[in-house]
Amino acid sequence: MNKIFNFSESDSYISAKGVRRVINRKKYDTDTADCLWKKEYDREWKPGWGRYTHCGVALFRKKNGEYFEYDVEWNKDDYERFYYPTITIKPLTEEEAKDLTEKYAPDDYIDVFGDVDE
Repeated sequence: MNKIFNFSESDSYISAKGVRRVINRKKYDTDTADCLWKKEYDREWKPGWGRYTHCGVALFRKKNGEYFEYDVEWNKDDYERFYYPTITIKPLTEEEAKDLTEKYAPDDYIDVFGDVDE
């Protein structure tokens, strides 16, 4: 059985509610697609600036079986203030979705894509 997460403001900095994009004349909508996994991480600590980038990535599957990646980034300072998130939606092939899952959510791979050979 596939894992499907529901996003909300209270459980994560990754808020995917109401994010819609049209890419190559196809609609990608986080409200109608299933979220298969999500991951948050920090990167780009800038010593002396007291600032880093808080990131989130998630894998979605549309009702027609197409996959897309949802990315969000915020700059955050020592006072826990976030600054203007950048949101990106990227269509993925199934192979790209598998690669993304291996990189960011390897523990969820079998739940999402099924068993693999040893």
